[in-house]
Amino acid sequence: MLPYLQVIIAGLIWGSSGIFIRKIGLPSTTLSFFRAAVPTLAVLAYFLYRRSSPLHAGTRFLILASVLNAVRMPLYFLGFQYTSIGNAVVTLYTWPIFVMLISSLLLKEKMTPDKRLCLILAFCGVGIVASAKGISTGSRDLIGMLFMLTQSAVYAISLILLKKFSTAFSRLEMIFCQNIAAVLLFAPFLLINRPLPTYSQAGLSSTYALLIGLVAFIFFYSALKKFPAGQASLLAYIEVPAAIVYGSIFFGEPLTPQLCIGGSLIIGSALWLTLRRDKEKVANTQEEILGSD
Repeated sequence: MLPYLQVIIAGLIWGSSGIFIRKIGLPSTTLSFFRAAVPTLAVLAYFLYRRSSPLHAGTRFLILASVLNAVRMPLYFLGFQYTSIGNAVVTLYTWPIFVMLISSLLLKEKMTPDKRLCLILAFCGVGIVASAKGISTGSRDLIGMLFMLTQSAVYAISLILLKKFSTAFSRLEMIFCQNIAAVLLFAPFLLINRPLPTYSQAGLSSTYALLIGLVAFIFFYSALKKFPAGQASLLAYIEVPAAIVYGSIFFGEPLTPQLCIGGSLIIGSALWLTLRRDKEKVANTQEEILGSD
């Protein structure tokens, strides 16, 4: 299969998250268990079949990233449960902005004028999207967007950690290590939460976890082997319009002017940062090559 089609398929699958979350109707902590446990068990079964272990020296460095992933999961589900799919997925894509901001604050990376502009435009976009139904502390839409903003910030921190230690792990090892804390943390909620999941809810939750947590990543990572990472990342943004279309088809969610304008500011800023990051990587690589001559 052509690599760009693999990335598009991955984006279309990721865009369906809101449909599953709404249709399943389970508490966020129960959903978090299924989302983490099913891919983890699938990967573990693969390693047992290969008679190898997903854990090796250096795994402890991923513990913090795994804990952060466990923290963000229920926030992600609550975001979709409290606001529209369009609002949720547009707010979700503030994570590249948070990566830039956190890298600047903690890693002392240079904050250039265009990065500052992206930061301002992105959060103006969030304000415009939130204004669609009026900003009030009791607004479900605002609460949902705050959940999604918080999870995006946590996700950005975990990405920075994963980037630092990713070279020592395979993709499947990272999937296993990244989810293990959530499995342990949310397993008790499977029995504590009432009502207990029905067979249909458990089956749908497992299908969702496999598609979003494993199948989509397999398509995406397979494409990365044959396709520039920057182009793959840009194509993956198809998740946003796909999620908005799904929300309109399945739940009759309107495409408001605020969502279009605010979403364009957020996604445009994130795309610009992605393109700029790729250019910086190319420039750094060229400097290294010239420096070694």
